[in-house]
Amino acid sequence: MKFLLSLSLLLSLPAFSQEALSVKNSQEIVLSGQERGWGPQVSKTDEKFIYSIPVSSSFVIMDFNFEIQKEGVEALQKSSYRFSVLHHVLHTLIQNTFGPSVKNPKHTFGQADFDQVSDFVLHSTEAELQEFISSFEIDHNISLKKYID
Repeated sequence: MKFLLSLSLLLSLPAFSQEALSVKNSQEIVLSGQERGWGPQVSKTDEKFIYSIPVSSSFVIMDFNFEIQKEGVEALQKSSYRFSVLHHVLHTLIQNTFGPSVKNPKHTFGQADFDQVSDFVLHSTEAELQEFISSFEIDHNISLKKYID
């Protein structure tokens, strides 16, 4: 019965349009964390840079896209460490806003949230970043250091 329900749900989903696929393919990938698997990427389209991150929460998988300034892209290109910190901090924060285990979500993660987090992670001093990571690990009960290269 579960299988039939899942199959009928899958069959009811709309198919990707050629237009949507061509837009995705016309983007220039500037930076990607996907060499080692599933991760964020930065693409350029219409003179804008877009930071895209896939996030899963249980069986729900969603892609989140945020505009990022050129200075942010340059900081990501210069430091794979900060690229990784940003990825795992964002993933944790966004994951806590949706999915079946989130009861009564009080917050969605938007562009202003992304700007605040990315500006700090990419442009803070090394000491400030280490202090942030330590506090973040305690606040979110996670060990970022095991995920960060």
